[in-house]
Amino acid sequence: LLSEVFVVAWRHREHPPRKPLPWLYGIAAKVLSAHYRGSTRRRNLVTRLVRQPSNLQVSIDLAMDVETALEKLSPTDRDLLLLSAWEGMTPAEIAVATGSNPAAIRMRLSRARKKFETALDGAQTDLARKDQGQK
Repeated sequence: LLSEVFVVAWRHREHPPRKPLPWLYGIAAKVLSAHYRGSTRRRNLVTRLVRQPSNLQVSIDLAMDVETALEKLSPTDRDLLLLSAWEGMTPAEIAVATGSNPAAIRMRLSRARKKFETALDGAQTDLARKDQGQK
């Protein structure tokens, strides 16, 4: 988490704030908050899966499809989607983290989502073909 704070600070080294310590604390608070949101979501997901064992295979299949679809994306698109969907970051927060502007991030996120949707459809089609071949 500390390294993430310093990555953000490093990206803004050209225009340092007048009072860097409060600024660093603000960055640290956002990074820590995003970390806690992500870990809470992961714990809640595990809890839901454990309580619904009948849906476990469907969940596993979907997770595999999502993983396959994410692997088909470029690292940049994958990172944007994970920051948005998994970490719950807003485009403005992603812009700060990546050193971009929010409008560009919104556009890149929109394109990445379309690519992911196409890749996910392809992954589900591939899985359906494999299932038909096994029967």
